[in-house]
Amino acid sequence: MSSSGTVHVQSGFEGAYDAGDKLLAVAYEDGPTLIAQMNPLDPTQRELVILGTEQRDKIDIQKGDVEGAVEVRFNEKHLGKFKVKNEHGPTIERIVVYGLGSDDDIKVHKNAGQIPTELYGGPGNDKLRGGEGDDYLSGGDGDDVLSGQAGRDIMIGGLGSDKINGDDGDDILVGGVYIESENRAAIHAISHEWSRTDLDFASRVDHLLGGGGLNEGFLLNATTAFDDNAKDKLRGKKGLDWFMSDSDDDKTDADLDELLTEIEFEFVSGN
Repeated sequence: MSSSGTVHVQSGFEGAYDAGDKLLAVAYEDGPTLIAQMNPLDPTQRELVILGTEQRDKIDIQKGDVEGAVEVRFNEKHLGKFKVKNEHGPTIERIVVYGLGSDDDIKVHKNAGQIPTELYGGPGNDKLRGGEGDDYLSGGDGDDVLSGQAGRDIMIGGLGSDKINGDDGDDILVGGVYIESENRAAIHAISHEWSRTDLDFASRVDHLLGGGGLNEGFLLNATTAFDDNAKDKLRGKKGLDWFMSDSDDDKTDADLDELLTEIEFEFVSGN
């Protein structure tokens, strides 16, 4: 593909686009939209945004067939290839995926590398799996399954009976609703604080609870996170994990050296 801009793809197209490191959008008439753009929260960085459909979607992000590229597959079809780094360093700093409606399956494969991702399931019973980087997963409404994999991940179950697995790394697992779950400014701020390597677990938790860190005044505590009155299962697995849940409804594998913050039910219309 030789230039930036927007490419509109007609229904029935079976090929794939090689976007390289260009800023562009590829919009499929009866499918997803892939957008390589400047990050609106940090104009010095680029990001890849993938918009699913209102139908049941299967979206896979994996290593491309050339060095430094990732491939996007949609319902098992290869849609596009994007350069995420070259000899000078990263060209895309983050991948953002919106599943939108219905029951979606969104997976970042291990071979995609340590690029951070944001995965938003939306309404429906979704399966979200992060990659090797520091990820943010938001299940939305429905009975979702979230898996962080490696990295320092933040996972918000949302409304419904959710299963949340932290896997490797220090993770935050919320068995309920976070009122800023779709506010990307808030997500970036709390993610910056949680992923920093110059502070220990307790200091990062203190900043997210009460402020004073890289989270820029965005808080994650019992005034911004609420139980959803559904039974969730939270498993941190490896690393030091922070659980936010209602112990009367939810099950966790929290150890004595980890943190469990009780959150209470409050009626909300969505997250």
